[in-house]
Amino acid sequence: MLATSTPGANLVHWTNLHGVTVATSDLAPRAVTSDKLALTTSQVVGEGSVSPGTGFAPTTSMPPEVTVPAGAQHTVMVTGHAQLACTCPTAGEVATVEWRLYDENDGVTVGETYRGQLSNINQDLAISVSHLALAVPGTHEYSLQVRLTGAGTPATTVSSAVVSAVDLG
Repeated sequence: MLATSTPGANLVHWTNLHGVTVATSDLAPRAVTSDKLALTTSQVVGEGSVSPGTGFAPTTSMPPEVTVPAGAQHTVMVTGHAQLACTCPTAGEVATVEWRLYDENDGVTVGETYRGQLSNINQDLAISVSHLALAVPGTHEYSLQVRLTGAGTPATTVSSAVVSAVDLG
C-alpha cells in the first residue's frame, strides 16, 4: 500500500483505495467518533463444492447485506476467506482456481480477481481477500465467489467460507 501526501494539504491519499482520500485528522487518536461511524456489520459462513466449467459460484448461500441510505455514499470493508481442497489423483489434473468479492445486487466485481492452483502435489489452498468498496445508496449483498477451470479438473470442496461486510459510514 502506497501513501502519498501533499505538504500543507493535511491529506493522505492511499493509492489502492480507488479514489478514497483520508484526511490526516481522520487517523488521529479518538478521531473515529459515533457521528463518523455508523457501524453495520454482517457475516455469513458457508461450505459446499464447486464444479469446473460452471462459472463463478458463491461460497455461501446467503450473502451479508449492507443498506446505504438515500443521499449517502458509504465505504464498506468487505472481506472473505475460505479453504479449498481437491482430490487430484493424477499429476495431469490441475485445478486453476479464481476467486473474487462480488456485489450480488449491483452485479459487479468488488476489487480484483485472484488466481491459484490445486494439484495432486498441492491439494489445499487457503484463499483470502479484502477490499474497501464505495457503496452508493441501496442494498448491497456481498459474496466470495470461486470459479474452477482446467482439463480433467475434479470438483473442489469449499470449507470454512466466511464473508463479512462492515459499513464504515
